[in-house]
Amino acid sequence: MHGAGLVIDMPRVFISHSSKDRRLVEQAIIYPLRQNSIETWYSTEVVKTADEWERQILDGLKKCDWFLVAMTPHAMTSRWVQREVHWAIEKREGKIIPVMLETCEPEELHIGLFSLQYIDFRHDIAQAQERLLTFWEVSRATQAEKRYGVAQEALAREDWAMAVEQLENVLRLDPSHAKARSELSRARGEELAGNYAVGITHMRARRWREALENLRRVRSIEKNYKDVADLIADADAELAKEEPSRRAKEQQETEGIERSAWRSQYDSTTNWAIATAGAIAYFVFSSPTNPHFVIPLGSLLVIIFLLSEVSRYNDKVTWREAIGQRLRRAYLWVFILLTAMWYLKVYLHPVPAYDLNSFVDRATVGIVPGELVVLSWTVFNLAVLIIALITKRFEGKS
Repeated sequence: MHGAGLVIDMPRVFISHSSKDRRLVEQAIIYPLRQNSIETWYSTEVVKTADEWERQILDGLKKCDWFLVAMTPHAMTSRWVQREVHWAIEKREGKIIPVMLETCEPEELHIGLFSLQYIDFRHDIAQAQERLLTFWEVSRATQAEKRYGVAQEALAREDWAMAVEQLENVLRLDPSHAKARSELSRARGEELAGNYAVGITHMRARRWREALENLRRVRSIEKNYKDVADLIADADAELAKEEPSRRAKEQQETEGIERSAWRSQYDSTTNWAIATAGAIAYFVFSSPTNPHFVIPLGSLLVIIFLLSEVSRYNDKVTWREAIGQRLRRAYLWVFILLTAMWYLKVYLHPVPAYDLNSFVDRATVGIVPGELVVLSWTVFNLAVLIIALITKRFEGKS
């Protein structure tokens, strides 16, 4: 079959794939098919809105006489790919082409795919593309000419790596292609020189990793090219010298990110503690009859917030240090506010206390005498203050 006949009689292929694999599908499958005048239909190109999705997918399936499914782990879990394959099993028997782009189990998509031989794109993509094109009897000579045209475009824009890749594919398809052989030699020379020059530039700028990337590429093409072996050894040695400082820098950056994350978590929890204190203040002072013991109960909730923050400290800080730090930086002021609120509430409501005895009597909670309530509340807050001050002495000693 000749190239002209292929253009006239070429079928239309529906490409079923996960949208997460779009770039891979376009590069590995769509591009070579269209280079050989094979028309394709795939949803990311045609479907415009969600409302049109199902109708246009079905319309695309019906208009295509071949069905290709790009199999990847993403496709295995795609509801739309599953529906499209199910339709094809029923309507396109004998014209279904499974393509394995990434390792997965075809029968997980549909049991009907188990008996079909798939084309494996996981290793040699060029060979897989050649095999794919044979489904429509695209001759090796036609494929070689198409790839030669791509190589010419790459040569024109001095993309030597692409040119080398395409010219190698041309010679694999047509070993007698004299022009491709001649141009491959030139393209390899240019690729070697280009990578070598870039590698030298990186070496002078002390960008050892980038230099190694280019120089190793040169060595993979021609092992004994100029002094590339010595340059690689030098770059490796310099990189080894910089490795400790690089790791230390990465460690610092990592710790900085972690501190930022912890700070964000601390700020959030501290805000809840402050909000709790504000809500308590609003409640107890909004009415003379609202009880004062809500304030000590609120203090217990603030302690829970404090312990929650302490539990997120890293292993380099002890619990007592962590508690002290959070108290001094934020929570001590919340407890001071709650303490002042309690004394003020007991004194003011329902009317200002006229002496100490009346103040103590108002502090009574149920069967608990006011003296005990006042003493307990005072001792609790003094303990918080003492912990905040004493733990400062232990910072950095553990």
